[in-house]
Amino acid sequence: MKHVWLGLIVVQLVCLSVFAQSTGTQYVKGKIVSVEKVEKQGATSGGTDAPVASQVDNYNISIQVADTVYVCRYAAHSEQDLTWTRGKEGDVRIKGKTMYVRTATGKEAKASILRTTKAPTP
Repeated sequence: MKHVWLGLIVVQLVCLSVFAQSTGTQYVKGKIVSVEKVEKQGATSGGTDAPVASQVDNYNISIQVADTVYVCRYAAHSEQDLTWTRGKEGDVRIKGKTMYVRTATGKEAKASILRTTKAPTP
């Protein structure tokens, strides 16, 4: 009877591991082809009722995945300069109108997809 229970437990563990792999997050390779900082709209100086300038900068980042270029909007802290990422490759996943980019630490950076275009042929 012990062997039956042990066999049943082993079968359950195998099935569980197969199921967990099939529902895991699927990443594909993406390459950052351009990074453009979006200028802030309505930034004013002076005035007593003027809100304090935001500490966030928005970027339009174009990421090529296979033969499609996704133009995404990403918000970064104003002290960050993302232009150095141009030409870098990484793991991305797309879910609806959102792209998730896996960072070096394994976390995901979230960006809204604004539009898609066909990648230029070399």
